[in-house]
Amino acid sequence: MRKIRSWIIVFTLIIMFIAAVLLQTSDGNKALDISTETTSNLNASTDVQNENRVMEEKETEDHIGEIVIDMKGEVNAPGVYELPVGSRVHEAVEKAGGFTSHADETSVNLAQIIADEMVILVPKEGEENVSIPQESGETKISINHGSETDLMSLPGIGAQKAKAIIEYREENGPLQSTEELLQISGIGVKTLEGFEDQISIH
Repeated sequence: MRKIRSWIIVFTLIIMFIAAVLLQTSDGNKALDISTETTSNLNASTDVQNENRVMEEKETEDHIGEIVIDMKGEVNAPGVYELPVGSRVHEAVEKAGGFTSHADETSVNLAQIIADEMVILVPKEGEENVSIPQESGETKISINHGSETDLMSLPGIGAQKAKAIIEYREENGPLQSTEELLQISGIGVKTLEGFEDQISIH
């Protein structure tokens, strides 16, 4: 009788031990599942953040890599256009549908590099591409578009300095400010002050 009781106790202890092991294993699996799910969620969140960052960087690069210009005059589709940085006038003309049959193509420097916010005015044959009216109603000479004759109309600018300005903008692209004229040989501060209020970079 005692042996039977002893076996019952041993058997009960074995069953309790097995139950405890199974319970611990089950809790461990649940914890592992929770940990795996948490890691998966973190990875997914990181992927979304990385994707958003890449899209933002791409949008920023796209914005930085483009300029906006205003095509006017004798082109088939005048208007505002976006072009890549470093584009030249001939690409802007193509974007605007090309010259009309009345355009004076010889007055336009097709090789000139375009600057942001530039106005490109294509004149009719017989007209001069001289200047762009300002909001104040005054007419200013465009140092980026004016011909040699236009530039020579400025105080202190003769044929030699006018040619120097044209050569400078053809080699370096459109001037970004009137002060940039000081980099051209023969034009000093006093000379610039004499006509600065009569010129525009557009």
